[in-house]
Amino acid sequence: MNDVSRPTVLCLMALAALAQSTAVWHFPLFGVVWLPMLHVVTLLALWHGPAGGASWGFVGGLFLDAFSNAHWGLSALALAVAGCVGGFAIAVVQPNRVILAAITTLWVALVYFLLLGALLITFDSAFSFGNMLLHVALPTALLNALFAPLVVLAGFRLLEVATGELRTRRR
Repeated sequence: MNDVSRPTVLCLMALAALAQSTAVWHFPLFGVVWLPMLHVVTLLALWHGPAGGASWGFVGGLFLDAFSNAHWGLSALALAVAGCVGGFAIAVVQPNRVILAAITTLWVALVYFLLLGALLITFDSAFSFGNMLLHVALPTALLNALFAPLVVLAGFRLLEVATGELRTRRR
């Protein structure tokens, strides 16, 4: 791997999972929380493509499952699929196209919540999929899409500096 070292990405994911499962929930914005792991997975999916996005999404989901009290494997599967879907935007999202990065983050968040909701229905019969979409998935996806330009610009720059290759277009 000629990119950022795996231990560095694993430390970043561990910090994101720890922040998401503990501190972030204490600071909601209009009742919605920021999901740092979703941004890390989206950034890595845009950097590595669908296969890398799925791989890093799975690892990030395992971190989330380990730090939270959720069903083991739900976040891993949902983030793996969302990372794979987000990786397909690699051909159109450039570091200077922050609007497309925001749309990609919105799409990744919606895929994540749709799959997570579908998986939760299998474990909890009292779970309301419609309420989850309306009151959790859409507001959270929109809030995270608002943060996406800053995260993607800073993340792409960090990855470019860490790898030593300045890219104007990633294919």
